[in-house]
Amino acid sequence: MRVVDAGVVVELLCGHLDPERLGDEELAVPHLLDSEDPNVLRRLVRRGALSQQQGELPWTASASWR
Repeated sequence: MRVVDAGVVVELLCGHLDPERLGDEELAVPHLLDSEDPNVLRRLVRRGALSQQQGELPWTASASWR
């Protein structure tokens, strides 16, 4: 099992990281992921690295996973 941090999840959700690079191993995420990733996305939107729509898209999509 491979543990990934909030940065990796944000890169995946934003489409900046090819999931194939993580291999076939089962992934685990820290229990604080739900609070860390929105903060990372907000910072990226504030800096202009992501548009508002890009910052919201991963969370809109991930709502269907729960």
